[in-house]
Amino acid sequence: MAISISPVQPGDVDFLTRKVEYPAHLDGPLYRVMFPHSQKLRWEEEEDEIRWTADAILEAIHREDEVLYKACGDDGLPVGLIGWTTSAGASAEFIQGGRAVKPGVRKKRAGTAPPSTLDMNTLLAISKRLREERRRVLQSYYKNEMYRITFKTVNPNHQREGVGSTLMESFCRKVDESAADAFVMSSPAAVRLYSRFRFKTVGTVETEQGTFTSMFRASVLPWKRL
Repeated sequence: MAISISPVQPGDVDFLTRKVEYPAHLDGPLYRVMFPHSQKLRWEEEEDEIRWTADAILEAIHREDEVLYKACGDDGLPVGLIGWTTSAGASAEFIQGGRAVKPGVRKKRAGTAPPSTLDMNTLLAISKRLREERRRVLQSYYKNEMYRITFKTVNPNHQREGVGSTLMESFCRKVDESAADAFVMSSPAAVRLYSRFRFKTVGTVETEQGTFTSMFRASVLPWKRL
């Protein structure tokens, strides 16, 4: 499959959410922590979760310090998503204004409530632990510019077709052009992919649903930090 990379536009958000970001996380540990469903979701509940996720992508597009790119297949439709930030205050997991927020999700517009299926107490607890781990790592490598991955997902129907690798190649090219370091808080399934692009494990956070791995990629020009 031929894969093209281009910036995400507002008109891409609904498709990216429904076909890429949301389905890609359904079996992930963070989703299971955030949304501990005991039974199959009703249509209305699923739509609430999808809209909440779409809000995250849309708001990220409009942040000056965040960049989102999509990977499209032969038919021109998005099959993957990657986003990153260089903001000193941004992170993949954080709590803003007293509200817990999942990876890549920014503070919602006024009136946008979190889904009723969201386990807020559990999310607050895991967000605190992930945030503390992120802070620990970033404080150790503060001398150089840092690119932090906030989104990285692939349509489940297009796994093992080179989409994830193409997204990472694009990201690493941007990082290397800036002689910057890079950081990601990885899910268990993505550790191997990040390792292929020179990310090294620098810490872990254990949860009942799996282990999150903090991974760091040093600049290709180490003299930049001297």
